[in-house]
Amino acid sequence: MSTDDAEGPGAHAAPNITGHGLLEADPQRYLDGMRHAFDAHYAEGSDVWTADAQMRGFPADIEARVGLSPDATVLDVGCGAGLDVAWFASRCGLAVGLDLHAHPGWAHLQAARHNARFLAGDLLAFEPQADLPARYDVVFDNGCFHHQHPEHERPWLLKVARLLAPGGVHVVSTFKNPNLRQQVDGYGRLHRYYADDELRAVMAAAGLRVTDEIEVWQPRRREFYRLTFARSAAE
Repeated sequence: MSTDDAEGPGAHAAPNITGHGLLEADPQRYLDGMRHAFDAHYAEGSDVWTADAQMRGFPADIEARVGLSPDATVLDVGCGAGLDVAWFASRCGLAVGLDLHAHPGWAHLQAARHNARFLAGDLLAFEPQADLPARYDVVFDNGCFHHQHPEHERPWLLKVARLLAPGGVHVVSTFKNPNLRQQVDGYGRLHRYYADDELRAVMAAAGLRVTDEIEVWQPRRREFYRLTFARSAAE
C-alpha cells in the first residue's frame, strides 16, 4: 500500500476533491475499498510504486539522518512487496512489514532474512504479536498516510505515536504539490496533498513534533515527495 498515480479527467479542475469520483463517506467501506484496490493493482501489475526509484531511496535517507543501530527495530507501514523491509533487515535487529495486501513475495524475503517479519492488516487494527515489540525505534510510512480517510487522519497518527519507542522517530512520505489539495482516483482512493504547515499541525495535534523535512522530485509524477521526520513532542 503506497504512493501511486492519481490520473483522470478533471484531476486539476478544483481545489478540493477532484478526479474520477467522490470519496466514500463511510470510513470502513473506504478501507475495504482500499484493500480491494491494492489487490487489483498487484494483480494487474500496476503497482508503479514498487519500482519507484525515489521511494526506494527513502530508507537510505533515514539512515543518513537518524542513524540505524544494529539492534534497532523498524515498523514499515504499508510495506507493499517488502523491499524496504529487506533493506532495513540487512542493517537492523528487526524489521516488521505491515500492509493491507498480503504480498506473495513476503515468504521469500522472510526466508532469506530471519529478522524480517510480515503481517497483513490495517495499522489502526494492528496489535503487536507476543513475539514482536510493542514499540519501535522507527515507524516508517512510505506513502500511506495521505491515502487515509479524513476520519482516520487523527487516529492514524495517534496510533503511530503509541508505537514509537522512547527516542523513536516517525518518518512519513507524502505528496507535495501546491496546486493540488486532494483527488480521488479511479479505484476510489483519496490522494491528499498537505501543505507544509498543515502537515505539521495535524502531527502536532497527535503529539508528534516535526524535526526535519526533505523534498524529493518525482519525474514521473512531476511533483515532489515530502519526507517528514517527527518525534514525540514529550521528548
